[in-house]
Amino acid sequence: MKIFGSGIRKFLSMGVGIMAVMLTVSPAFAADNISFPSVVEQDALAEFIETVYNGKSSQVVGIYIEDKLAMPIVQQPKGDHAFISSLDNTLTQFGLPGDYGVLGILAHNTEAGEAFYDLELGDEVVVVYGNGTTDRYEISNDEVWQAFNPQDPYNGSFQSLDTNRTLSLRELFIETYTTPETLVFQTCYAKGNNLQWGRLFVTATLID
Repeated sequence: MKIFGSGIRKFLSMGVGIMAVMLTVSPAFAADNISFPSVVEQDALAEFIETVYNGKSSQVVGIYIEDKLAMPIVQQPKGDHAFISSLDNTLTQFGLPGDYGVLGILAHNTEAGEAFYDLELGDEVVVVYGNGTTDRYEISNDEVWQAFNPQDPYNGSFQSLDTNRTLSLRELFIETYTTPETLVFQTCYAKGNNLQWGRLFVTATLID
């Protein structure tokens, strides 16, 4: 996936300041309409938390979705909004959405981002912080946008396969990454031999 290209300097010079474009749930015990995670899920999550723990309470260090995804997260180097980790089974936190209270998660669709294709509405997403605390989100939406100029998205536009709306890069960023208390998974969407044909966005909403 290539979110940033040769047009980045032009994009910055325009003063836009936005550089991006772009569980199955385990069996639960129910009582009085309240669901609780199974012991198996709790154990698996606890084991995952141990692997990413670093003591830093403000740093997002991992994402866990039962039976679907358990991966560490690395942060982009300061000022490098184009960076996406190429490490196996590793996600990257997209820095810019943090200014809007949004957790952006990036990955190449040829690597960790392939798992994003399996995410479904209602899946619970556990975000793990460096001190072992967690936030929980529920996937509420997914959408694919075709990139009309996949090799240079900064000079093109994007069309939603669901609504047929067409947005510029800036408009797509604003629509996708400015709703507080949301988490957005982003990867490229492949069609045929074109690995960058479009962009897949999977959105989750904070539940606790």
